[in-house]
Amino acid sequence: MGKVFYLCDGEKEDCKKSSCYKGGGECKHTSNINHALNFKRVGKSENGSFYEKEDVSRNETSPKD
Repeated sequence: MGKVFYLCDGEKEDCKKSSCYKGGGECKHTSNINHALNFKRVGKSENGSFYEKEDVSRNETSPKD
C-alpha cells in the first residue's frame, strides 16, 4: 500500500519542512493524519478513529494541488 497524504493544518511545531505554506513555501501536505486539515479524531485512544469533516469550505485549494 502506498503512502497517503492529507492537506496539512500547518500546526506541527517540530515540522522539519522548510517549505511549509505557513512560512511562504509551497508544501501543503502531510502524511501525519494528526495534522490533517479535514479530519477529526473520535475517541481518546492513541489509534482512535478519524473522520473527514463535512464542512471543508475553508480548505479550497487550487486545481494544481
